[in-house]
Amino acid sequence: VDHGYELSTSNDSELLYQARYAGREPLKEYPEASMAVAELSVDGIRWYRNGKRPLYHVRVSNGVFICSTADIAYRAGLKKPQRCKPGRIYTPKGSAPLCRRNELIPKGSNVRLSELATP
Repeated sequence: VDHGYELSTSNDSELLYQARYAGREPLKEYPEASMAVAELSVDGIRWYRNGKRPLYHVRVSNGVFICSTADIAYRAGLKKPQRCKPGRIYTPKGSAPLCRRNELIPKGSNVRLSELATP
C-alpha cells in the first residue's frame, strides 16, 4: 500500500517523510501507526509520539537528548528525562499540541483513550 505517495523504498519512515513533504502531519495522517519520531530538517529538529510508543527527552548543555526510554537517558548519565505527551510537537524552544488524544485513535478502532500511553 502506498498511502497515496510515490515511494522509493519499502521503509515505513519514508511515509513520514512523504507526509511532511506534502505539508501533512504524520500523527494525523497515520493514526493507526505506532510512532515515536524525531525529525531533522532545514527548519531544525522536532519530535513527537502517539500513545502507542514511548518517547523521552532531556535538555543538555548543547541541545536535547531524545530517546525511547527513560532508562536510556539514565544509562547515558542524564537526570530527569521527561516523557513526551502524545499528540504534542516538541522543539528545542518548547512544545505545542498538534491534536487531541482522541484524534490519535483510528476511526472504527476498538482502542479506548485509557489504552493510550499517558504522560
